[in-house]
Amino acid sequence: MEKENDKIKFTLRMNEKQKRKLARLAERAGVSQARYLLGLLDGVSFQPRPPRDFWDLMKELYSLHKLLVQFGQTEPIFLRAANALELFTERFQKAMTEPEEVT
Repeated sequence: MEKENDKIKFTLRMNEKQKRKLARLAERAGVSQARYLLGLLDGVSFQPRPPRDFWDLMKELYSLHKLLVQFGQTEPIFLRAANALELFTERFQKAMTEPEEVT
C-alpha cells in the first residue's frame, strides 16, 4: 500500500489554452485536475457528469415505465409501449453517461 510520504511531487508546465481544457475536462468529470491527470495515467476513462436534472428525469421515465407495465396486464398495447420506453431509456442513459472522447 502506498504511503503519503511515498508520493513524488511533479510540476507540469502548460499553456493557458491547455490549462483551460484540463480545468474543463476535470470539472465535467467531477474530479480535481490532479486526479484527472493521474486517472488518465492509470487508464481511467472519465465520464462527464450528467446535468443535475438528469437523474430526476430518469426517475420519471422509470415511473412511467412501471405504470405502462401495470396497464399492460389488461391491455397488451401498454406492455409494448413499456418495452419501447425501456429500450429508449437504456439508450438515453447510456448516451448521457458513456465516456466522452477526450479531444
